[in-house]
Amino acid sequence: MSASSGPYYAGPAIRKYNQRMAQRVAKRAHVNEQGVAVCFAFNNLLTSLLIGVVEDVARFVPTVGSLIEMAISLLTFYFHRIVLVTDQNVYVYRDWPFHIPGKQLAAYPRHAGLVKLGSPNTGGFSRFIRRGQLNFEDGHVVYHGILWIRRARYIAQEANSPVGSPQSTYSPVPASAPLPGAGWFQDPEGQPVLRWWDGTTWTGYTSPQPE
Repeated sequence: MSASSGPYYAGPAIRKYNQRMAQRVAKRAHVNEQGVAVCFAFNNLLTSLLIGVVEDVARFVPTVGSLIEMAISLLTFYFHRIVLVTDQNVYVYRDWPFHIPGKQLAAYPRHAGLVKLGSPNTGGFSRFIRRGQLNFEDGHVVYHGILWIRRARYIAQEANSPVGSPQSTYSPVPASAPLPGAGWFQDPEGQPVLRWWDGTTWTGYTSPQPE
């Protein structure tokens, strides 16, 4: 089995809310580029598991949930990170309160293979607790919380799409462009597996990469 070049659409279209948030973050960071996708993550696995889960659960507490979430964010902002994808580059910042970008920790041009999403280990438990882990090609790692990782998927999806490429859902190819036939392709989320494309959409079927 061999992997082919990926289908034109590498994943779900980025929600408008996330795009608007990315544009606000880009403006706050004084980046003269168009914000495409953004996620808010952590500097290590432990904080993503402890702080991330508490923040995610707190928002569902009636009446005071948003206040609890804000208080936790203010007290723990040192551990937070922002990952921003623009139409040109990918940036990692410290996350000051209210999602104001602080010190720039890393910057990369968008290109295939820049970031992989998920655990580098094969164990089921590791794959679960590291499902939001963003592994950059230079060894830099940030950790999205284990719940609601759609934003981390957006980052992997867009960061691995070269500028102007048809894989980027931010600038999709016209609907008239032909889609490739069914087959095994490199996982669009950066997982170290092949994923089955049925000719119209990605499926849940995966296979180990060939040696």
